[in-house]
Amino acid sequence: MRINDEKRKLIVPGDQILFHCTEDERETLLVEVVDIKAYPSFKEVYETYSKTMLGYMEDEPSDYRDMYAIYPKERIEKNGVLAIRIKPI
Repeated sequence: MRINDEKRKLIVPGDQILFHCTEDERETLLVEVVDIKAYPSFKEVYETYSKTMLGYMEDEPSDYRDMYAIYPKERIEKNGVLAIRIKPI
């Protein structure tokens, strides 16, 4: 899940994304974008996908407001959000 800003509006299925671990930049994960869908807010994303699809453990609580720790509510309301389905390469 990401905010639908200018950078992420360029993402399309088939794109590859290289993620870097925040604790160790040498740890990376290369993925392919399988699908991407726009939503008005994270609330709709959380209502659409299972918590495990969103990155939570099965026994872990999930709440769309968790995303406010990453993105200010004003930016979410202004830009909307994206659900980006990926698979490791």
